[in-house]
Amino acid sequence: MRLSILRNFLLLLFIGLFASAAHSQKLTTYDYSFKVKGLNEGDTCMLAYYLGTKQYIKDTLLVPKGGIVNFKGKDLDGGIYLFVTPGMKYFEFLAVEPKISMETDLANMVSAMKVKTSAENTIFFEYLRFIEGRQKTATDLRKEKETAQRSHRKATRGPRYRSQSLSRQVDRRPQGHVCLQIALCIDGA
Repeated sequence: MRLSILRNFLLLLFIGLFASAAHSQKLTTYDYSFKVKGLNEGDTCMLAYYLGTKQYIKDTLLVPKGGIVNFKGKDLDGGIYLFVTPGMKYFEFLAVEPKISMETDLANMVSAMKVKTSAENTIFFEYLRFIEGRQKTATDLRKEKETAQRSHRKATRGPRYRSQSLSRQVDRRPQGHVCLQIALCIDGA
């Protein structure tokens, strides 16, 4: 349990350090296209960003005929941005490149994400899907361990070993350029 809390803390610290480092990067122009299956013509979508612990709206658009929402502009601070759909469902993406194109499904935005143009976001979403899969496995192992503890059997050794093995897999996960930058920021801090 403590290892999980520590890992989550380090991940948040990692993302926070990256966001602050990336936020200092300024894009002179940006062109971000999103196609989200399940959105209807006339739905309102927002481009938002983090500043500290708060979220702020950068731009708002209605979904046009054809369903491709395209945010364009000048002078964008780089960092972690959000694409927000009606009902306040959203996904995060890295705004570190001037042109980004993505497609997904409203029902499961991270798992269904297809990054068309953006090397950094391709790596970012691969990592998010990897973590999403490991979270499900960790939850199943936690339930199995709790069941074993309730029945007063000493069967926790197997789930505990598999849980530790899962942690080692996450720690050894190959990281892309963005993840490496964050790791370097953490190691250098």
